[in-house]
Amino acid sequence: MTSILTPTADPATQTRALLHAAGLVDASAIQSFVLTGKHRVDLVQRISSNDLKKLAPGDGHANCFTTNKGRIVDWVRLLVKDDAVLMLTSPGNGAHVVQWLDRYTITEDFHVRDVSAEIALLHVLGPSASAVVAKHVAAAAPELKPFSVCPGRIGATDVQVIRTEGLTTSPGFYLLCGRDEAPGVAAALLERAAADGLVACGPDAYAAARVHEGLPEFARELGEDFHPLEAGLWGSVSFTKGCYVGQEVIARLNTYDKVMKHLVRLELTDGAGLTAPVPLFANGQDAGVVTSLAGPPWLPTWRALGYVKKKAQSAGAPLHVGAPDAPITARVVDRIKL
Repeated sequence: MTSILTPTADPATQTRALLHAAGLVDASAIQSFVLTGKHRVDLVQRISSNDLKKLAPGDGHANCFTTNKGRIVDWVRLLVKDDAVLMLTSPGNGAHVVQWLDRYTITEDFHVRDVSAEIALLHVLGPSASAVVAKHVAAAAPELKPFSVCPGRIGATDVQVIRTEGLTTSPGFYLLCGRDEAPGVAAALLERAAADGLVACGPDAYAAARVHEGLPEFARELGEDFHPLEAGLWGSVSFTKGCYVGQEVIARLNTYDKVMKHLVRLELTDGAGLTAPVPLFANGQDAGVVTSLAGPPWLPTWRALGYVKKKAQSAGAPLHVGAPDAPITARVVDRIKL
């Protein structure tokens, strides 16, 4: 498959662009599916945690598919069109999500088409992302609601601009185009926006930036070991929409304050030689787990994401990384809430 973009800056420069300026990342590992049929909204509404029926064409949101025990099957993005829903799943998890949908499709008029090989997603991220996209792609982009869509253009190529949650407090933007068009689109945008600080960034820089900023990833912070509320995915859960698969469990966790561990950002005294997952200990007892790590040369200090038990957070004892008496320690920076 043709490479969409090739980073040329050094690791630290790439990560700084994502955290402090603007970076362009190839996000085409995200899998894309088109949902059609007259029952497409009703079926998804029945089995997902957020309220799809509130969305008008052109709108979208983040949503969770959960098991009957309220555990995460995937954290997806759903974008509503006039005659279809575009579903973006986590990389490598698309087939599992489609099987999950098929499990609940009985007599419904509902069809799923995998378009991952046909389209590409370029991701513009960082505090300057809005300015870059407004100037060079679509002037209306900064006014978009989260996961809403507007048309854009780069050179002679039409693209769809989708606002995302971004990495920092500033929004990010997916640029959706044909896969064959993507290398040209990326090159044209990088050339036009170079003076505005846009930098091509690779997957390692993105991984470091997402850990630094607290964006969870499937198969690390997300999966069937975790509930959406433990993972901080509050914005992907509706407590008013009514029944869905896993709703009773998630509602009880919220109503009775039974979330016993939280996804948090961590700062480590060191991380060299560690490979996540790594256990955490407080006062000699199991306190949680580090799920993702990032440090030099991408970041100046070692940062991590992990699940820490509520009891360990409130006790305030040092968190030892890897063993009860390990010399490497971690402190909780904050809880994730998206």
